[in-house]
Amino acid sequence: MIAGCRGNPLMRDGLPDIPAGPAIPGLPYLYTSGLLLFKEEVGDLQKIIEAESQDDSNPEKHPVLICRSCNHKITSEDRKIEISGTHRHTFFNPAGIVYELGCFSNAPGCAVLGESSAEFSWFPGFLWKVALCSKCGVHMGWQFQSGDLYFYGLILLQLQSGF
Repeated sequence: MIAGCRGNPLMRDGLPDIPAGPAIPGLPYLYTSGLLLFKEEVGDLQKIIEAESQDDSNPEKHPVLICRSCNHKITSEDRKIEISGTHRHTFFNPAGIVYELGCFSNAPGCAVLGESSAEFSWFPGFLWKVALCSKCGVHMGWQFQSGDLYFYGLILLQLQSGF
């Protein structure tokens, strides 16, 4: 299913049409920076980021995903995460180009460029920057960030399994 901010009856100006504010006691979600997240999803994303900073001692123990153009290591299979309940997302940009993305907690093989933007963000409440292969410069996807939380939405057609 193709998702975008336009035409979604639950969205107003690209943001969920619910009041901003802290989590309401007893409800399983919180609303922060324009993004509705289930509390366990926020906690899981923070745990993944913390664990990953300690798990880079042996990068070859997990299957790797490499740039289809130059074979540079971009990320690994163990960095796959779910955002809004799924790892894979299909979106279109304002020009109508459709992308199938996979969400990853980190992509050390990417170089992130440019200013952060909220325009046409596929993940409301998150700003995005372009992510390129740090070796050949091919467009790999985007880094999405909201405060201290971040993840990568990588174009699945640009990745292949490493050797």
